[in-house]
Amino acid sequence: MGVKNPDLNHVLDLPLLLDSASRCLSSADNIKTDDYLCIMHQLKKLLFSFHPGLSVVYKSGRSGLKSLEIHRVSGARCYYDSLGTMVQYEMDNDLLKGSSRLASGSVALRDLNHILGFILQFLLLLQQTELANEPFSAKERIGIYMKTLGIHHSLLVRLSCKMALSQCPGRHRLIQKFSTQCPDANRPTAVLNQLLEELYPVHDAVQLLLNVVIV
Repeated sequence: MGVKNPDLNHVLDLPLLLDSASRCLSSADNIKTDDYLCIMHQLKKLLFSFHPGLSVVYKSGRSGLKSLEIHRVSGARCYYDSLGTMVQYEMDNDLLKGSSRLASGSVALRDLNHILGFILQFLLLLQQTELANEPFSAKERIGIYMKTLGIHHSLLVRLSCKMALSQCPGRHRLIQKFSTQCPDANRPTAVLNQLLEELYPVHDAVQLLLNVVIV
């Protein structure tokens, strides 16, 4: 299966995101690469809808997306059908470091999963503030970023991300960005619940996979 280009515009396809998340994790050691890539492309669109400046979150992940897609259609593409076979192939063939022109699939995956971890923490806090009917403050948003993805970014990227996070709209407007595509749009917390329930297992499975390699 070749990699489709789901990034032709900035409009989030929530059903596609949820469908890819549900199909991605067929087993802990058989995480489907194409579905994982689709998830990350759709989450990029979600962040863009929150604030265009949040595209900078993918500063390292953008190369991660591109690198993983290149490997997926390379001559060794059969080893990149799943993330488990990819990591094993790169370990067995001393390919984890990649090259100066192209990051290894494992390094690309590491960077992308850092982004996924940040997005999940962001959505979790959004869910919690919605349930408690409390403000989703810029201080809280920036705090999540600094504890997760910000650790891996340069000073310049951190400053750009913090500025974008401080300018994000309020809680209700953030939820409306994606809940309008869901039949439960009148229950935005249901949308958040489903996203978190589908995406957390994917993140955790990938992290477990990465724990066996040093990249």
